[in-house]
Amino acid sequence: EATGGVPPYYFGDEGRASTEGAAKAKKPKMDRQVAKVLAGKWKKSGRLDWPFQNPNENGFLYASIAMLSLCFFFARSKAFWAVGGVVFLAACVPLIMTASRGAFLALAIGLVPIAALKFRQLVKSKMFWIIAALVVTLASGWFLTHNSRLLTRGFKGKSTWSNQVRLEMWKAAPQMIAEAPGGWYFAHVGRAYMDWYSPLETVSMPGSLMNEHLTRIVAYNWLGRFGYLFGWFFGIGLLAVFAYKTKNAVACGMWLMYAVASWFNPVLTNWMLWIIPAVAVVVCLCERPWRG
Repeated sequence: EATGGVPPYYFGDEGRASTEGAAKAKKPKMDRQVAKVLAGKWKKSGRLDWPFQNPNENGFLYASIAMLSLCFFFARSKAFWAVGGVVFLAACVPLIMTASRGAFLALAIGLVPIAALKFRQLVKSKMFWIIAALVVTLASGWFLTHNSRLLTRGFKGKSTWSNQVRLEMWKAAPQMIAEAPGGWYFAHVGRAYMDWYSPLETVSMPGSLMNEHLTRIVAYNWLGRFGYLFGWFFGIGLLAVFAYKTKNAVACGMWLMYAVASWFNPVLTNWMLWIIPAVAVVVCLCERPWRG
């Protein structure tokens, strides 16, 4: 039913529906059963679960380290290039072991503005081709020798857990917005999906729609939705301008990478994953791009 722009209900600690105190409610913790199922699937898949339990969060962490290491390639000294190459490869090894498809895609898209500004130099650089060949070799070797049915099904598009559940959640977002145009509140989006929109035969993760952007768009009111989208587009656009002036697109690529990563997982709810992108912005500002 339409609710006049307010969340249709609020679940209290006892699990009963209530409309009181919704805005003051604390974010619910993941259900123990769901957490156990997720942990079991991740463990059986053999995906890297360090330093975080979630391999996808680990994937985005190592992807951000790899992206930040590219700052060394903008130095004049070839010694810094060598350091950057070593760090990049060192970050790619655990990144590959996380088998996070979202992190792979995010890193690839994040590299686009850097490649666009340095295309000629990259094509002529022997180090670039050596690093690219090593990354491809490492990835091919790991996936060919890794015995994981979950991983294999995921890359073949047959994983009902990873692919189908995400699509079901994302398809529900427009209906959730229509039925609560005033927002569901961030703490209640995942719970609302599970109780009102989730198919009975699937298990979903409380707290999000496994998509940072859709979760926040569903959670906020119309002003918040506009502000959220504007913030992303304005921020990446401003960093793109800075990149054009300084010819250093690491910060722009970093936040573009996180924008893509956030489409597949609620990675930005982990505050520790904000640290490296913040460092990239600081490095960008140290070059004083507004003076160009």
